[in-house]
Amino acid sequence: MDRLEAEHANLRAALTKPGNAEFALRLGSAIFWFWRVRQYVAEGLLFLKRTLGQASDAPHLLQARALRALGILLLDNGVLTEAETALQQSHHLFEVLGATSDASTIAANLGILAAYRGDLASARLAFNQAITFYRAQRDKPRLAMLLANQGAAILREEYSERFAEAHPLFEESLGLHQEIGDITGQLPLLYNLGEIAFEQGKILEAQTYLLESFRIALQYDLPVHYAQTLIFLAEILMVLQKPDILIVAILGRLGTILATGETPLARKDESKYNHFMLTLREKLGVSIYEATYNTGACWSLEETLQNIERELD
Repeated sequence: MDRLEAEHANLRAALTKPGNAEFALRLGSAIFWFWRVRQYVAEGLLFLKRTLGQASDAPHLLQARALRALGILLLDNGVLTEAETALQQSHHLFEVLGATSDASTIAANLGILAAYRGDLASARLAFNQAITFYRAQRDKPRLAMLLANQGAAILREEYSERFAEAHPLFEESLGLHQEIGDITGQLPLLYNLGEIAFEQGKILEAQTYLLESFRIALQYDLPVHYAQTLIFLAEILMVLQKPDILIVAILGRLGTILATGETPLARKDESKYNHFMLTLREKLGVSIYEATYNTGACWSLEETLQNIERELD
């Protein structure tokens, strides 16, 4: 992906040139993970929609793969109705072609969509069926993905045992991601495991998961994970009654990250961020708070991590 990033300008130029529709479908299906991981979703959606509109006579396999890529990007973007249409069309084509493995993957994506809509029973059923299939196939990448999706769906349910039920799914998925060397797949799992530990009152276990997540994100320059991990670490520091000065400095560094507009916080994390700022400003006084916040805003990410590790050691 680093190589694609380095050649991104040339890639964009190639994508805008008129050419063979079949080649364009192959290209879009091949690089959609780059668009997804590096947050170029709008670019990917534009290209895939345009290309599919011009390739109605292309082989069904190429259309199915491109529709799958389009559906996943739409799903990531929360455009559920369009995502469902694209994924259902892809699922139908894969079934017609007898591509059972690909059809099972699409079924799992439709399970994710069902979870987003709150239809958790349908989501569970879809994930369980796909997990059974890919476990039998010994397909580690897909099994890892599905275990994570099933765990995430369970966390959305409202019952007391959801954390205990989701934990082994995330653990197995994390082990598989580590085994196959999928770095980006490990980060949300470490975060989810940290969240479960925190909710269960296992604060030290939670901080271990979160620190590992931050280290990996820093090592591989994955800024999309910085903000949510830092706000969670700030919350852990508050629970452990660590120095307010350190927490304010972390909020300052987080403010610098958020100012770029590239890594927005989820709504619940944004609420925490604002609550922490108001609480600590009132507790410390405006002058001390602002001086400390501005100091932290100038820290490098490496300094931020070192300061947190030193306090939690």
